[in-house]
Amino acid sequence: MSDNFKPGGWRIDLEDFEALNKLEGEKRVLAMRGTYTAVTLDPREVIVIPNQMSVGSCQGHALTTVMEWVYDIATGTADTQLSRAAAYYLSQSDDGIVGDNGSCVGTGVNRAIKFGIGEEKYWTYSGKYDPRKPATYDQYVESALKYRIGSQHKMTSYDGVATFLGAGLGGIEIGIGWNSSCDRALIESYSTRGGGGHALAFIALSERKDSSGKSWVWMANSWGTGWGNKGWAEVSPAAVQQMLSSRNTVMIGLSDMPNIKPRSFDINDWKSTLRA
Repeated sequence: MSDNFKPGGWRIDLEDFEALNKLEGEKRVLAMRGTYTAVTLDPREVIVIPNQMSVGSCQGHALTTVMEWVYDIATGTADTQLSRAAAYYLSQSDDGIVGDNGSCVGTGVNRAIKFGIGEEKYWTYSGKYDPRKPATYDQYVESALKYRIGSQHKMTSYDGVATFLGAGLGGIEIGIGWNSSCDRALIESYSTRGGGGHALAFIALSERKDSSGKSWVWMANSWGTGWGNKGWAEVSPAAVQQMLSSRNTVMIGLSDMPNIKPRSFDINDWKSTLRA
């Protein structure tokens, strides 16, 4: 399979939208507006984008990218790679999906909250579909408990997305219909017409602003550093809202790792802290 092969893997057809719609919304997040100074940053300096290659594991990649960012925020370090393979294969197992046929955002998030996702060294990603549990599975399970997610928030507006990211609460796993409107480094507008399901991650607010002074959003893909801007795209506020206007869009903000001992640091000084 060529390096340009770009699979998706988010199962829009199997996603439990009814359950996702019952999740706690962004009301408490929006209540924070005006109580903090929004952080804008360039996550390309601390997060290297991996390549899912020919496996339909975009959900597993998006989930681990978000969880790694939650860990980075909590500890001030950027040295953890969580298991992309486990995030994909175990969520598939939870839904009874057989073969390399994608997975669901909600199921992956549920697993991250109930069981956590362990470190990559205990369940490595080969780039070929292989759902068999490794010999180090027991170590993986123990590791996963450390990285269990503490809270989730359903995002329904650009303001909610911007508040969540700008306050440094965590990252947002998203599922969208992928089409040509979003296959670029600068996504000014998003078309809700057509496209296969693809999962990605909103990580931070960009220093780029629209004409109203609103920040664009950094979006992490899983197609390696050759796509977009070193594997990233910046999404305009208008495009974020257009994504949310589609009934086939999912955006779940993840925050808190109760089993991680936080390191005291100021996220406004994240550049020097994360490199320490």
